[in-house]
Amino acid sequence: TGGAPRTVQWVSAHLPEARWWTDVFGMSTDQSKIEKWRHLRMPIYPSILGSDVRQHSLQEALEHAERQAGSLRRAAREYAAYLQYNCGYDDLDLDNERRDARDLARSSGALQRYWSRLEDPFFGWIEDLAAAEDDIDLLQAKWTKKAYVTANRAYEKALGTLGETAKHMRARAEGKDYVRPAASFTDVLEGQPE
Repeated sequence: TGGAPRTVQWVSAHLPEARWWTDVFGMSTDQSKIEKWRHLRMPIYPSILGSDVRQHSLQEALEHAERQAGSLRRAAREYAAYLQYNCGYDDLDLDNERRDARDLARSSGALQRYWSRLEDPFFGWIEDLAAAEDDIDLLQAKWTKKAYVTANRAYEKALGTLGETAKHMRARAEGKDYVRPAASFTDVLEGQPE
């Protein structure tokens, strides 16, 4: 029926602290071989769990971050297509050309830079969300801007190191057009201090 799971509701009712830390472990395997292993430590705030508005805002922030990653992925693929084949990713006809562009985009490390540089600001944003008194829209706009700026920097850092020829610069410019904000934030942030 929505809201937090019953276990979390029970814990939040009996342990009303400002913040808890939880450990999340993940693993992917292939035929009994561990392919990836991940451990994340993440804060959980009862004030977020107890508020549908805050939960919705948190979900929206995660969706914005994912959409921003999608635009960065697309930008890196566009860069790779222009660099390798002198045309846009959608103009590539052969599956192997698309695969080559995806592989080069992935090897650039743009997405890894984006996610690694977004983690600490995300934890700070969650803390701000938990303590927010009223203007959650402003918080959401700040988060959307942060994700956008982080994606731009990740794009520039990752793809700026691959070369400085005219072909590289054109490819970067073509790809850069795809790094767009996941949602509008300028109207909400207008007049706000940086």
